[in-house]
Amino acid sequence: MGDVRPEYVFLGFLVEGPAHGYHLYRLYKNSLEGLWHISESQMYASLKRLEKRGWIAPVREESLGEETQSRQQFMLTFEGISAYERWLWTPTAASPRLLKLEFLTRLYFAMRWNLEEAYGLIEYQRLSLEKELNRLLDSVPTTGKASEHDSPLLFDISVLARDFRIRQIRTALDWMKELL
Repeated sequence: MGDVRPEYVFLGFLVEGPAHGYHLYRLYKNSLEGLWHISESQMYASLKRLEKRGWIAPVREESLGEETQSRQQFMLTFEGISAYERWLWTPTAASPRLLKLEFLTRLYFAMRWNLEEAYGLIEYQRLSLEKELNRLLDSVPTTGKASEHDSPLLFDISVLARDFRIRQIRTALDWMKELL
């Protein structure tokens, strides 16, 4: 179905360079808070998972002043850059929830870097959705044989589910055409 964990949000910000956790959280709050709902503690848990995977590494910096304190920054590793790029260019599954979270997050980061890359991302996602739509249109809906105790609606539920997915994908495609 896709990966809707918020780790990629923070990888996206770290592509721009090393940052402290607090700065990453401020970037998120100022840009993607309307899309994602991530608490500060969830962000730090995400950073720990990224560090455990080897996708980010801590960088310590000593602050100067009367009180010497150590502050930790995070930076992307080579593996983290590779994971981010794979995520960025992997089409989102044809699901409204995933398109809202994953695709719009990908689009946000692509637009931060390069508008042409953002158009390419939209086109790549559009082609993926068209492929899924064609697969659904070419498939023959299967229905089970209803028993005398089944409701008539239950008999055609697979047809209804297929039709619903087809309409969702068409709506998403119309929206993407407007974006382009």
